[in-house]
Amino acid sequence: MDNEQRRIEIRKLIEEHSRTYTTSKEVARKRLIEEGIYTPEGRLRPEFGGKPKKTKTAA
Repeated sequence: MDNEQRRIEIRKLIEEHSRTYTTSKEVARKRLIEEGIYTPEGRLRPEFGGKPKKTKTAA
């Protein structure tokens, strides 16, 4: 398989993934949580650009 064939196959996989997981907001959100991009509460994880969790400090 040469580079062009590889790119075509990768593009097909991406298109199939997009078609499958963007059928509704609920499906998309569930998938993002499963992949670890969002927390179960629906917040973007810090490593993907979300706000870091605030730590409690002793008084």
